[in-house]
Amino acid sequence: PEVDRISEEGLANLSRTPGRRTSVEPADPAGVDPEADDLSVYQFLYWPIVEGATAPSPAALANIEAFMKFGGLVIFDTRDDERAADGAATPARAALRTVLANIDMPPLAPPPPDHVLYRSFYLLDDLSGRTSLNPVYVQAGGDANDAVTPVIIGGRDWAGAWAADSLGNPLLPMAQGGERAREIALRAGVNMVMVALTGNYKSDQVHAPILLERLGR
Repeated sequence: PEVDRISEEGLANLSRTPGRRTSVEPADPAGVDPEADDLSVYQFLYWPIVEGATAPSPAALANIEAFMKFGGLVIFDTRDDERAADGAATPARAALRTVLANIDMPPLAPPPPDHVLYRSFYLLDDLSGRTSLNPVYVQAGGDANDAVTPVIIGGRDWAGAWAADSLGNPLLPMAQGGERAREIALRAGVNMVMVALTGNYKSDQVHAPILLERLGR
């Protein structure tokens, strides 16, 4: 229940943030059951991994895979960045392996410096959360979904960094970097939301001058 509470508060504050800074007006976050709910009505799912998590049922697996295949973005967050120093094994990482064991995942790699996640709204050089100690993984290249990653995997406790009450008071302290780091984490969240909503739109913008020149001819 505590993990759910922090996740809900984190997503609620993240939903308020694009509404203040962009033209996006997200609805309030909703809890979902991947086995029973229609995931096609969502674009962005945050999945905090808890120790001892069991493998999803076949119905849930099919639902999750369809969500990822048709343009949805799932953030798997083990929230164990501090405990996983130098890639050390943790109970949360073991649970992540259990959850992902039978999901058809794309090849994964850390995002390159020019990845759309770093420039979909804010210009960033990392996807910071409450911590930023271990790598984050996304789809490694590929042509599926116009090469837009359907998954982000990390242990940075993004929802913990975003979580705040209705007055904007943070619920959890930042593990490093203080309130400036919290702002950067919120910007990372906004970029994730924008990628979930617009795909590689920002990457395509580099071709806009050439297209306009051709149209002018």
